Amino acid sequence: MAKISANYEVVYIIDPAQGEEAIAATVAK
Repeated sequence: MAKISANYEVVYIIDPAQGEEAIAATVAK
């Protein structure tokens, strides 16, 4: 779970403009 949270934070910081779709796609990988 910590790994997923870390990935979520990284993606959000890198490009928050991409929104939830990009974050969901990254988490799904």
